[in-house]
Amino acid sequence: MRADGVVTIWHFDDSDTPIRRVFKNVHIDAAEKIDKNGIKQKGFFDAKTATVRIPTTEEIGVLPGDYIFIGECSDALPESEDALKIIEVKDNRRGGQRHWRIVCGG
Repeated sequence: MRADGVVTIWHFDDSDTPIRRVFKNVHIDAAEKIDKNGIKQKGFFDAKTATVRIPTTEEIGVLPGDYIFIGECSDALPESEDALKIIEVKDNRRGGQRHWRIVCGG
């Protein structure tokens, strides 16, 4: 697993202010939705998906409903057109390549 990417995650908890964290040395597998003829699908917005793997043995405090930006971002809140919503968070901190697996889409 090649882990040389950077992501910014905004975690929303009970407070009004989201917690922004930057994770470096992560693996990113990003794609845009493409139909069977190789044409990018159009709709109200371009569909994007990403699977991000954060190698760590620690808790990261990320939940479905939080937002992720591919790259480093210093904004206090994510821009809706640039950030992806986190759909699923899996704890894969067992075995040889311990990591968190985050699936997101926009």
